[in-house]
Amino acid sequence: GLEAARRGPGPGGGRRAGGGAGPVVVVRQRQAANARERDRTQSVNTAFTALRTLIPTEPVDRKLSKIETLRLASSYIAHLANVLLLGDAADDGQPCFRGPCGWRPSRVSPPPPPP
Repeated sequence: GLEAARRGPGPGGGRRAGGGAGPVVVVRQRQAANARERDRTQSVNTAFTALRTLIPTEPVDRKLSKIETLRLASSYIAHLANVLLLGDAADDGQPCFRGPCGWRPSRVSPPPPPP
């Protein structure tokens, strides 16, 4: 518009080849970008929901935050890897709740390294 003409060419040095995009085009592009971002966010949230179902928690119905989900998933994977390495020799009678890596279902910080 008139205001843009007063300011002169922007950092790109002037008009683009093929002319500038009108306001309707810019609005449509923004709407399309917003829709893509909503889809991406929904996809990430769906993945977190699926991951939460795989992590045992106490209490069972506790909803983990995203960071808690990631930290507990990492800790749980380390615990399961230790169970695979050490087998039943490390079993203390608690199913996956007290393993050699110190994993606990309600723990948020990563477990201490094994001795």
